[in-house]
Amino acid sequence: MSESGAAVELTPAEVSRWGSEETLTRLRTDSRGLTSAEASRRLKVTGRNELARHGRRNSLAIFAGNFVHLLALLLWIAAFLAFVGNLPELGWAILAVILINGVFSFVQEYRAGRLLEALQRQVRASASVRREGVVRTIDAALLVPGDLVILAEGDRVPADCRLLVAAGLEADESTLTGESSPVVKTPEAVTRVETPGEGQPNLLYAGTLVVHGDCEAVVWATGERTQFGAISELTASLEQAAGPLRQEIEGLARVTAVVAIAAGLIIWAISSVLLERTFNEGFIFAIGVIVALVPEGLLPTLSLSLALGVQRMARRNVLVRRLSAIEALGATQVICMDKTGTLTENRMVVELVWTPSAEYALSFPEAGPAQLERTTGTASTEDALRLLEAAMLASNASIEVEPDDGLAMRGDPTEVAIVQAATGLGVTRPGHRVKELPFDSYLRLMSSIDEEDGQLVVSTKGAPDAVVERCVTSALGEELDDAARRRVIAQADAYAEAGLRVLAVASRKLTSVAGREEVEKGMRLLGLVAMIDPVRAHAAQTVAQCHASGIRVVVITGDHPGTAAEIARRARIVEDGEARVVTGQELDAMTPAGLRAALLQDIVFARTTPVQKLAIVTALQEMGNVVAVIGDGVNDAPSLRRADVGVAMGKTGTDVAREAADIILLDDNFGTIVDAIEEGRAIFSNIRNFVTYVFTSNVAELAPFAVFVLAGIPLPLKIIQVLAVDLGTDLVPALALGAEPPLSSTLAEKPRARGSPLLDRRVFLRTFLLLGPIEAALGLAAYFFVFWSDGWRPGDSLADSGETYMLATTMCFTAIVAGQIGNVIACRSFQTSAFRMPLTRNPLLLPALAVEVASLLLLVYAPPFQAFFDFASPGAGDWLFILLLLPLLPLVDEARKLIQASRSQPRSGPVRPPAG
Repeated sequence: MSESGAAVELTPAEVSRWGSEETLTRLRTDSRGLTSAEASRRLKVTGRNELARHGRRNSLAIFAGNFVHLLALLLWIAAFLAFVGNLPELGWAILAVILINGVFSFVQEYRAGRLLEALQRQVRASASVRREGVVRTIDAALLVPGDLVILAEGDRVPADCRLLVAAGLEADESTLTGESSPVVKTPEAVTRVETPGEGQPNLLYAGTLVVHGDCEAVVWATGERTQFGAISELTASLEQAAGPLRQEIEGLARVTAVVAIAAGLIIWAISSVLLERTFNEGFIFAIGVIVALVPEGLLPTLSLSLALGVQRMARRNVLVRRLSAIEALGATQVICMDKTGTLTENRMVVELVWTPSAEYALSFPEAGPAQLERTTGTASTEDALRLLEAAMLASNASIEVEPDDGLAMRGDPTEVAIVQAATGLGVTRPGHRVKELPFDSYLRLMSSIDEEDGQLVVSTKGAPDAVVERCVTSALGEELDDAARRRVIAQADAYAEAGLRVLAVASRKLTSVAGREEVEKGMRLLGLVAMIDPVRAHAAQTVAQCHASGIRVVVITGDHPGTAAEIARRARIVEDGEARVVTGQELDAMTPAGLRAALLQDIVFARTTPVQKLAIVTALQEMGNVVAVIGDGVNDAPSLRRADVGVAMGKTGTDVAREAADIILLDDNFGTIVDAIEEGRAIFSNIRNFVTYVFTSNVAELAPFAVFVLAGIPLPLKIIQVLAVDLGTDLVPALALGAEPPLSSTLAEKPRARGSPLLDRRVFLRTFLLLGPIEAALGLAAYFFVFWSDGWRPGDSLADSGETYMLATTMCFTAIVAGQIGNVIACRSFQTSAFRMPLTRNPLLLPALAVEVASLLLLVYAPPFQAFFDFASPGAGDWLFILLLLPLLPLVDEARKLIQASRSQPRSGPVRPPAG
């Protein structure tokens, strides 16, 4: 804060070098805090202590956006041409499709945004501040630089602060750094140069949590100027990757537009030059070709397919903020995961207890008490229980039973783990505490003096080397010489290298309460407690499912390299041998080519910064991968934003992470990712199926115009009748295809490559060279069948007026619809036989077919529709002919599936996609 009151940009390194008095002076405050008037003045200068909602559009902009994307523009053009061609009924129908689809998409996006805001409102937003010498509670958004804040155990830090006074203070900074272990904080000025990525011990950062001790600190940065704000700014500056589906739909729309317009112009030219049609007649026929090729029903079908997937995921506690996100997750080839709070539970659990005579493994069954199992040695469990009792005495954590929330654990995560282990094994606190010797960052230990049965006992826990050097005997009563001390330290180092956090525990009896130096010496070493942030339940199973689905999982964390490697091993992310662990410092030294080469291996990234996480994700994308990122901290936000699909935790995730993500796991269940992947793949398969279905009818609709131009016969299908196919009968079955549930083989398929088009070679050949021509042949066969029944023979001329011609066009339309009935059966799967897929498997299919048949009968028999679409009423013989044609298309496709199955070779083992 300058003398003029203007906000000054400060850096953590600069502030951390100031002494306490200098800090108060530079921030123009004192031990009594700011006055209310000064705080108000500064608030006007610095603004509220809030992060800006970057890139948030208002509701009107969101609504309008659903009407101007490429497919919508294509439909606008089709509607415009319909009105120009004096076909207002067609134009209004297309406009109705645009409106319905736009409103539907807007409602889904709006509801997702409101739910996210409800989640954000649950975050605590108050702070205890000293102003004018009085401590009061205010809205944290009103904090300004120079405010003195009072923080205690369990408080969330409201702004970036410089410590003034602290007692046994530890902070959980995992949301910023990914480091699961609490960081010791002291108010002393920093004189040494910090290593990259290491936080300053005298600074507290906004959004982090005080897990032990209490303090008074002065605010030096608020809002966008905090470390949270810097990462938020980085996140906002990134362009969100366009999802695979969005890219493919846009590509399909471009191709469709070019083909439709080109075909229309060609038809216009041919009809005008070769057939000597009038300008208006040629224009009308050109519009008919364009309307036949534009998939009017594709947009609503696409939206409904995505929306149904969104609704299914909502029932599984998954909030989808972007409709195409689930499909993008289905295309994922690499999942980049944070460790703390994502792969792990972001809490500490005692795993091993070591005494000089034995080692014990501690487990916590879902039902029943904790269990202690000896893994080495022959001693009884009494020494282990005594060790946990002493460790619990030297802890301040508590576990309380609350009516609504069940067990409430308060305190330092390591102390909570100790108390939970001890109480789980039936250990209780004996006697009462006489005095606490709080944690000292220099001594690296804390002690508690308790009275037990009239005897004073000191219990100490802390860093193994610090505790061991104060011990003279072991729990066995043996002298602890230098060799014995080295063995204990070696055991502690072995645990640490395996990713465990280790504390040593000691105790001794006292005759009186003396000074700390006298109390914490001549002690008896009870042993070691080894803890870890446990892997989430079913994490290994979920990772195995990802691998079996051809998806690679990469851990990118800010935590310790040993811890990251151990968690990756336990979650079975790394299966064969030891993974290569690359730290952030090593990553900075890599060239882009070196990073890409490293990403081809089984690799774990540790001690990474947000910028480094972003670089890894970007490199994977540049190598051709579709990348998903799962995270919960502020440090994950840039990579969540940059990923093809970002997944954040709803309960433990930060606001910034949730704002950057496309999908939010409301119950923080990592296993739901596999469900989302399966759902995403099914959605893409459904989209591809109904694209096949829609374009098959488009080929059948185009054929009559081609025959009309090339053969010079009366037009077999009128333009208005094309609309009757696209919107009158095709739409509902296409929607039903979008609701087809996943097949059992869905997860066994290999992820499709980035840029794989909806109309790939296989789909193109099936649609345009097999199903489409067959359906076109059915329509033309029905058309000529009417003239044949009326006495026409090849070589005779055909009239384009009269009852016979009207019935012929009606039969062409009816045969195409019948072909689509068979087509919807065939298009439920590209490779699975229709005979293995009961119609009742998809609850929408039979109703959709019933609607299609009812619509067909209504169109050709109801007088108003007959008149509007120029239909005539088919007779019994006509329907018999249609019924004979009905099974042809699905039977031909069944033959194709059989041939394809006979040529396919069974896969052996899971397919893992190449990283490049």
